Amino acid sequence: AIVHQALARTVDRGTAKRLAGLPWTVAAKTGTAERFQRAEDHSWVAGWLPREDPRWVCVVYCERANNHGGDLAAPLMREFLKSAAWAEFAEREAER
Repeated sequence: AIVHQALARTVDRGTAKRLAGLPWTVAAKTGTAERFQRAEDHSWVAGWLPREDPRWVCVVYCERANNHGGDLAAPLMREFLKSAAWAEFAEREAER
């Protein structure tokens, strides 16, 4: 329950706030993996949806992006979750 609440808050008012306001509620965690002695940090976000009854996991990992997870990976995940491909998949899966 604590992890669920923390990842929900990350979307509601934290570094993954760019995932708020989608047709699906998302719980997620962003991150930045720093590379030793290089300015080529990795950007990532991982989460599940729908938040209340997790059915799918989504991960975006941007290697050597030199950006933070909330600034790059989360907006990319948002675009994916708004895409026609995702809508088609989710609709097909809902029929199961």
